[in-house]
Amino acid sequence: LPFDPTRPVALAQPEHTAVTDGRWAAPDDLPDLPDVYRTTELPLPRVHVARVRALVERLELGEFDKVVAARRVGLEADAPIDPLTLAARMIERHPDAATFAVDLSAAGERFWGHTLVGASPELLVSRRGDTVTCRPLAGTAARRDDPDDDRRAGKELLVSAKNLAEHGYVVEWIRARLAPL
Repeated sequence: LPFDPTRPVALAQPEHTAVTDGRWAAPDDLPDLPDVYRTTELPLPRVHVARVRALVERLELGEFDKVVAARRVGLEADAPIDPLTLAARMIERHPDAATFAVDLSAAGERFWGHTLVGASPELLVSRRGDTVTCRPLAGTAARRDDPDDDRRAGKELLVSAKNLAEHGYVVEWIRARLAPL
């Protein structure tokens, strides 16, 4: 779905889906991904940091309840990347994430041969019959290489007033939008 409602819309219905219990294992013959290099960052890191600082000030003044400061990073690979291999590698690395690979050809000629691949720890919305499920996440904690440090960071995330407030805001926002339905 486009961000601009005047642009073409394409909906995709998967031919098949798989729900795993976190024990998915990549096939033995799954190819390696090519090396990837960062080519662009917009805005530049120093500009992004300045914007984030300004947003934090505005948050502290109460101008916003929540803000997402996104940036674009361009990458190039040594060879073409197979979207299904990329999705499989993402599942391998993050088995609990909702991972997808969607052919964008239905969006028009400009998108023929393009695939949107992604993974998210969140489930924004799922409907099965009359049951709607949402598992939004908000808050941040950097992953750690050491498993004990990583568990500690996760526990700290669960008791952090800042992160609990962010998560609560998202839950309430979704609840308010779904309540009329």
